[in-house]
Amino acid sequence: MKIEILYSLTIEQFENLGHDGYESDQIYNLTLNSDENSFLFKIALENLKEKYVKDYETTFEDIDEYNNIVLEGNSFGAYNNELVGVAICEEHKWNNSLYLSNLIVSQKDRQKGIGKLLIQNIIEHAKNRNFRLIELETQNTNVPAIKFYQKQGFKITGLKTNLYNKDGIEKAIYMTFEI
Repeated sequence: MKIEILYSLTIEQFENLGHDGYESDQIYNLTLNSDENSFLFKIALENLKEKYVKDYETTFEDIDEYNNIVLEGNSFGAYNNELVGVAICEEHKWNNSLYLSNLIVSQKDRQKGIGKLLIQNIIEHAKNRNFRLIELETQNTNVPAIKFYQKQGFKITGLKTNLYNKDGIEKAIYMTFEI
């Protein structure tokens, strides 16, 4: 397995990775209690009655946007004779952070440590470039991703309850890794 800085990406390479999305039988349910003097968010892990399935449709426009980002030299590809994983990262100069906008490992190669290798390379890269932190956003319905990022040392640092419009179910969970 070889991890390299990614400088370009084709729609075919991305499509060869397989399913871009996730499934979860759990959710981090967010509730807000407030009065005139305080507010309290609660995040509770709950089992779902039906599996939650999320599918992303990556377009040529998305690939063009990714290719603009990877020109910065902060994104990585995992190769095993072919591209088997991608981590798209962009610099946010305003707060000296590295934003991980997409991490995907090919369906056939999941659960083999490739995502962990990509994250380790991102962390090392961020340290070498003197970034203050690495940040990302995922959904409260993507419990597997949240648990994965927590195992890699990311902490939940923010919430946004109205970023998505999926029947009010999906909420944004922000996570950071401090360098």
